[in-house]
Amino acid sequence: MSPQLLLQRLVEMAGGPEGEGYILALASEGMGALPDTLQSGKVKYAVCQPETELALRRRVWQAGGAPFIALVPQDLAERLPPDLLRRARRARVHALDAADILSIALGAQVVGVDDPAVRQLALDHIDALRERLGSRGETLPTAVDALLLDELLMEVLLGRRLRGTSAAALLAELLERPAIEDPGVIELLRRQLPRRFGAEGLVLAWALPSGERLRALIERGVLLAIDEAELPQTVWGPLAAALAPDAIALPKPLLRRTVARLAEAALEPLGARASAYLAAAEQVGREILVPSIIGRSLLLPLGLENQANQLAKRAASGGSIDSD
Repeated sequence: MSPQLLLQRLVEMAGGPEGEGYILALASEGMGALPDTLQSGKVKYAVCQPETELALRRRVWQAGGAPFIALVPQDLAERLPPDLLRRARRARVHALDAADILSIALGAQVVGVDDPAVRQLALDHIDALRERLGSRGETLPTAVDALLLDELLMEVLLGRRLRGTSAAALLAELLERPAIEDPGVIELLRRQLPRRFGAEGLVLAWALPSGERLRALIERGVLLAIDEAELPQTVWGPLAAALAPDAIALPKPLLRRTVARLAEAALEPLGARASAYLAAAEQVGREILVPSIIGRSLLLPLGLENQANQLAKRAASGGSIDSD
């Protein structure tokens, strides 16, 4: 983003361009690399970033009344002596808050973003947010609220647009990415995934940021998809914690169907990578399930082999085979 736009906003906050005096302002995150000068109307401002009171006084003396903008750190701004403040434009230290910076960067008013963690995430990814908003192929909104900012942030952090993306495709991608450790990112995903994907989003949100849980959604989900009314509790493995009342607000039968559906649907986007998860699932299944149950699996190699043998015998005996 262009820091000139932010500096121009500071000039406006100080009353507009004037040919003398200096503007004091807080150095804010998200400003980027600042230019040495700013042309505002007919006035050319020098731009500096003094770190100490002495450096600021030297700059005031060197300017000799010529206009300049001094961006100072928070700790210096809080202990500036009265004489330096009185001589500054409007006798104060001006500040751009996160909403100002985001509004200028995105070209739309940012409203209702009260969560400090979300504001910080947005500032950390401000250039990517602007590019994402501009690449949507839609009319730019006049305002960006908390919901839209959350959606944009998720698209930036995950590197893809979520509209039209399934929870299973997202699971397949998360399995191949480094573990998400940033608390702000985790909280954002936990807030947004259920809103976007319903019950499957609840499960994905619970599994973050544990790589073990994400893998278990495939490896244990494949076993939970077997057509058997009751399976041993050990089949759930790392997913057993999801059955606790304070974990996921889903009854056990619905949770099982959701996990099984996620696992089955994720195999296609995983492609060749799915074989390793299926092999791990079958190994676990052989340890805790009897062969007759594993043999009914529609996803595991043993179950597929059993079905192929049954179909071959039916065909050899002249029996019909359904198209599905």
